[in-house]
Amino acid sequence: MRRTELLATLLLCLVSAAAAAEVYKWVDEQGKVHYGDRPPGQGTPSDRLVLPPAPSADAEIVERAFMRRRLLDAFEAERREQQQTQAEADAAERELESRCARIEQQLVRFKRANVVYTEDENGERVYMSDDQRARAADRARDWIAEHCDR
Repeated sequence: MRRTELLATLLLCLVSAAAAAEVYKWVDEQGKVHYGDRPPGQGTPSDRLVLPPAPSADAEIVERAFMRRRLLDAFEAERREQQQTQAEADAAERELESRCARIEQQLVRFKRANVVYTEDENGERVYMSDDQRARAADRARDWIAEHCDR
């Protein structure tokens, strides 16, 4: 693949040098100066400009350009990977904060409510005893202490 790219670049440099071989300069009736690769129409005086040859594409220069492009591509890939990692970390942080808030709300409910219930798979209420509620509050406090920065 690199050889193909190198050959294509060298060929492009040679073609562009050949294409830029002839340049004409002329002044129109309004006094504007024009440049072109073909002489103007008949009756318009023009000068054929002799341009210096285009710089030759040195293989070392082309190789450096490819290396630079490869390095820039690697930097770009690394930057995208870091952004993805940061986005995932931010999403995990938001999820943890949300879960902490939900469990803190449950803890408040365990402390303040006279009657606490959960719903079973049929959607029916299952009331907690005072002992069950105390154990659930202890588990919630332990989880908050372990996972939340509060």
